[in-house]
Amino acid sequence: MSWASPDELLLSTSLATYLDTNVVLEGACERVIVGDLYCDVPLGLYVIRGENVVLIGELDLGKEELPPHMTCVSEADIRKF
Repeated sequence: MSWASPDELLLSTSLATYLDTNVVLEGACERVIVGDLYCDVPLGLYVIRGENVVLIGELDLGKEELPPHMTCVSEADIRKF
């Protein structure tokens, strides 16, 4: 499952929705991308209010999710940029 805004991309493997499309993500992480570098910052349990949800999509875990030129770095390294 992924959720994105202009500033952030959230990824999670578990999803629960209730009431007005409020969303609870288990094992969520924020993917920070700077140029050809990226890092998945763990967020844990994450609650998103329904009024902030525009689109929810399912990821195909069998496909490559990033281009081959992208390099995974540590959170400390990505924060330097």
